[in-house]
Amino acid sequence: MINYNSAAEVARVLRSRGIVPKKRWGQNFLVSAGVREKLIKLIGPGKEDVVWEIGAGLGALTSMLTGKVRKLFIFEIDPGLIDFLKEAFGSVNRLYITEGDFLKRWQEVREKEGVPDTICGNLPYSSGSAIIVSLIKKNCIPDKMVFTLQREMARRLIAEPGSKSYSSFSLICQFVYKVKHHGDVRSGSFYPVPDVFSSIIEMVPHNRFTQLKEREIFFSLVDDLFASRRKTIRNNIFSGKVARNYGINTLKKALSQSPLNLERRGESLSVDEVVALAQRIGEVNSGG
Repeated sequence: MINYNSAAEVARVLRSRGIVPKKRWGQNFLVSAGVREKLIKLIGPGKEDVVWEIGAGLGALTSMLTGKVRKLFIFEIDPGLIDFLKEAFGSVNRLYITEGDFLKRWQEVREKEGVPDTICGNLPYSSGSAIIVSLIKKNCIPDKMVFTLQREMARRLIAEPGSKSYSSFSLICQFVYKVKHHGDVRSGSFYPVPDVFSSIIEMVPHNRFTQLKEREIFFSLVDDLFASRRKTIRNNIFSGKVARNYGINTLKKALSQSPLNLERRGESLSVDEVVALAQRIGEVNSGG
């Protein structure tokens, strides 16, 4: 078994198998026992749980989850690492390896197995936000998600309206999740050492908008509101998706019944305000 706490050992294993860490896949292997233990504590694996791990790598976190959950699905894109994982964990009971890009494969697993209890992993810097948004928009909402990810991305997850880090990503995530920041991770906790800092994030559904019928309107509104950060709500929204999909007249009527000041900017709106506007548009569109 590999000493996952040794960067030199991880480097040796990778070299021996001809695997060169690739930036485009965000391959930075976690070599801190303390950080992994913190992740496991937050994940809180239970005997009846189904867990997905994104980017299993050499199996450092995988090895701590095996035997603790009912089913463990690990996703890995790198062919060399997939071969290693098959050798190391292929005989482990109730552990399933899914090969390829998580963004392209996860829906197949969901269709066969349903939504997992927990999703975890060391998310790649290049596609971490796309992964989280994909899960939310396609309504794959586990009871918990625990990730290490780029610190700037973590700040966007917890940002408040009007702040520099607040973005469409913030709105989409806060629409579904209560997000907790559990500290930063120094660069030396990874091999190779990344150029950015990381953070540990825990995401638990707040279930405030589970009955919202206008989910698609909400997501279209978010895109419209942040199409240009410098423009007002009025300028962004009348040239966006909602106007095209539901019509200018529907939008005008909904806005006339909304308390929103259209001279504000999208980045100043809270999740509740965007949800309320989505509901109003939906009601007007339905003849209300």
